[in-house]
Amino acid sequence: AFVEAMRSGGAAGGRFACTDFKLAPCGEEQQFRGLKVWQSDEVCGLFAGEDGAERLTAARHLAAAERGEHLSPEAWHRLLSSGDPNLVLFDVRNRYETRIG
Repeated sequence: AFVEAMRSGGAAGGRFACTDFKLAPCGEEQQFRGLKVWQSDEVCGLFAGEDGAERLTAARHLAAAERGEHLSPEAWHRLLSSGDPNLVLFDVRNRYETRIG
């Protein structure tokens, strides 16, 4: 019900319509002990040293930048198994995420 509500709109306004949600059973020890939600101008602080106008220009430039393509799990596995010496995998998971997989 939660995933359907996030995809269909509601409070999220449909922002998660194309999001892949990972659903897996977990025990008490794997659940979040608490969850805090707050609004922030930036998630990563990419433009922290710039004023409002420069920050907006930099954000627009980044939004227009070329991106990679979304891969299916099967295509992702093929890519990882390809043995391509030029393949670089940058894992940005935090400690909690690496422990749960």
